[in-house]
Amino acid sequence: KLALAIETERERAGHGLPGATPFVGTFADLCAWAHKVHFSKRGSSQPDGSVLRKHAGDPSKGTATWLGALQVRQVTGAKLAQYFDELAESVTVRGKPYSAGSINRIRSLFETVFEQAKERGHWIGENPVHQTKERDGITANFDILQRHEVEPTLAATPEYWRGCLVTG
Repeated sequence: KLALAIETERERAGHGLPGATPFVGTFADLCAWAHKVHFSKRGSSQPDGSVLRKHAGDPSKGTATWLGALQVRQVTGAKLAQYFDELAESVTVRGKPYSAGSINRIRSLFETVFEQAKERGHWIGENPVHQTKERDGITANFDILQRHEVEPTLAATPEYWRGCLVTG
């Protein structure tokens, strides 16, 4: 079936017709394709490409994560949720667990990969990333000086640090 789908796709392309079948290949292949047609044209191309290669794989080097090794049609919301759960339990190269924000960024990149594929006729149906939930991040609470606190704070600050404090 796969060989027939590839042959049909090539025949359609040979006649100048648009693709009729979804993307044939692995999720890592789809991510590499999306990087080439979309992410490489953005200012964040290098970081996005690096994240995609890390979490899907690099077909040019023959590497893939278990998620990236799946055929594209096998990538479901449940598989993506499983991958994100595994990330939450693993540690980064810095020895710290993946934050909710980091996982959400990866989720967003994967979402864009499928949206680009859908836009260009390589993906049919719902974006499987939409079946996963965004992680709740920690919102930072910053204490900001009130107007009446600024002058006493500056008066109590050594002169050496005052410029930095005022700028901040």
